[in-house]
Amino acid sequence: KTVTVRAGGSLRLMVSFSGRPSPVITWSKQGVDLANRAIIDTTDSYTLLIVDKVNRYDAGKYTIEAENQSGKKSATIVVKVFDTPGPCGSVKVKEVSRDSVTITWDVPAIDGGAPVNNYIIERREAALRAFKTVTTKCSKTIYKISGLTEGAMYYFRVLPENIYGIGEPCETSDGILVSEVPMVPQKLDVVDTTKSTVSLAWEKPLHDGGSRLTGYVIEACKAGTERWMKVASLKPTVLEHTIISLNEG
Repeated sequence: KTVTVRAGGSLRLMVSFSGRPSPVITWSKQGVDLANRAIIDTTDSYTLLIVDKVNRYDAGKYTIEAENQSGKKSATIVVKVFDTPGPCGSVKVKEVSRDSVTITWDVPAIDGGAPVNNYIIERREAALRAFKTVTTKCSKTIYKISGLTEGAMYYFRVLPENIYGIGEPCETSDGILVSEVPMVPQKLDVVDTTKSTVSLAWEKPLHDGGSRLTGYVIEACKAGTERWMKVASLKPTVLEHTIISLNEG
């Protein structure tokens, strides 16, 4: 059996029963303590379960079980609650550039009894409290947010929508820094060589990608091969380095 109810209304499930001796009646719903959420009234001939002010989380399968010395029987009632959707699955970052971020998300596990047909995307700078609307029209579970400030930190959230209204938001768990990988260092020169060492010097890249440099990595490759190996990791303030223990020739 399926029962439908609008959000904010009352759910009333009444089941008649008989048996000798009179059976013990038990109501259950997975993951829910019905003793706290519902009012249950049981007589010798019927049992009544009432949930006031229902919401999307009251939807699901309700099981009633009757048991006496002769055995037990059970029945399941499916309840559909027409409501706005629950939150989307986790919002994840798929791609970041110097002025845009592409996010993806999963459809809500609870749709409120109607298909989710639209998503609203919002953004917030880390230094601010208020979210701003990016778009009110998105039918897919992926969206590219453009026009962002390079080097700034942002949070994003997605709100699902069905015919009953806008549901709960789901937000990125961490702030997203809008930046790219830095450009290559300038003027990389060999300033000195010996039988077993090479000294290099360089200048900072013209552009850091929107985020401060955290360091430099030097790699070496033996002539005639394509196998590059890391030989040094340096602080961003270091602009020269001598590589030692190289093979002559």
